[in-house]
Amino acid sequence: MSGRAKEMKAAEKWSSVISTVRRADGMDDVLLCEVVLALIFLTGTAANATVLLVLYRRPALRTLSNRFVVNLLCTNLVSTSVLLPLALLNAIEHPVGEGVTAGMCAASVLAVFLISLDQYCAVVDPLRYHARISKARSVGLMLAAWSVACLLGVLRGAGEWSEHFDYRSTFAAVFIAVVFLVPFFAILWMYVCIYSAAHKNSKRTRRTGSGPIASATGSHKCRVSNASMFLYREETRAARVSALVIVMALVCWLPYVTVLGLRTLTHVPRYVHYASVTLLVSAALVSPCLFPYRNRRIQREARRLLGIPRRDKDGRSRQQKPQVSSEEGTNRQIGFLASCVREPAKGELVVIPDSALAVDTCRSSFSSGGSSSTQGTSSIMDTD
Repeated sequence: MSGRAKEMKAAEKWSSVISTVRRADGMDDVLLCEVVLALIFLTGTAANATVLLVLYRRPALRTLSNRFVVNLLCTNLVSTSVLLPLALLNAIEHPVGEGVTAGMCAASVLAVFLISLDQYCAVVDPLRYHARISKARSVGLMLAAWSVACLLGVLRGAGEWSEHFDYRSTFAAVFIAVVFLVPFFAILWMYVCIYSAAHKNSKRTRRTGSGPIASATGSHKCRVSNASMFLYREETRAARVSALVIVMALVCWLPYVTVLGLRTLTHVPRYVHYASVTLLVSAALVSPCLFPYRNRRIQREARRLLGIPRRDKDGRSRQQKPQVSSEEGTNRQIGFLASCVREPAKGELVVIPDSALAVDTCRSSFSSGGSSSTQGTSSIMDTD
């Protein structure tokens, strides 16, 4: 019996050692998640705050569509500012932390959904865009999204205090359906419609615009009009944005809702839960690159705000180019106009100086990502 007791004590000792090692490994993984959360907090806060500062300094960018962008940026800032302290205090698994995390997940998903809805209305039916998306309705949609997110957060926190298994499992099923499945497939459908509309417009423009140009030039390279080129770019942009949104949903949102559902069925390791929360918070860093930073005007204003010089295709900074003074430019223009008074000799070429052509031009609405009837309504579509 003494030998048997010694074997049992040795087995218990080894099991305690193994459990201690496992806990240490789990703590190392949790510590790694906390470090990643801190990095996301620093970079995400800087990225979102920069766009907000640009929108504050440039009133021309405060369009109706950019209200939804501001809503997304505020959601990202709240997410990074709230979830990081909860992780550092080891309060993610507390009922309050569970409720806050679920609420921020719902707010993030619904903010992206509202931006997709705005793009859908602006591209698919631009003539009735202002009738469908007004200032009052935009505010109402954002308030409704935040109300739903807060309600789901409160219900999630109450479920953690509740000891009823049926309540937790039912809430997890409803949360997955309302927060992930329905918005995800709705966003996917809207971007498919956007791509289809851009593709149809591109085909129609190529069919109607290629004939006169081809007959006038006789060159195969000129058979596609500029408008068709712009629409082809919008077609590829719509496909690219839809693909990126799908990737963001699968990488950032799906792990959290999956862990939320599994925790009602079985035990989930702590580091897995923290990893899902870390991926959820990473949406605060991904979404600004996906929506506002694709706008060329925001890119230009952000470079100007941060003091980053804009570079040409050959890699040279535009600030390093020799600047022509206004007086010198005026003299060149006067000289060009004076040279136009006399009739040039036969065979003589008239050289037009660059300063005479230095006039500000603006891009058409095709190149900015919207139709001519919705110019200035959906500035987030002004992408590279």
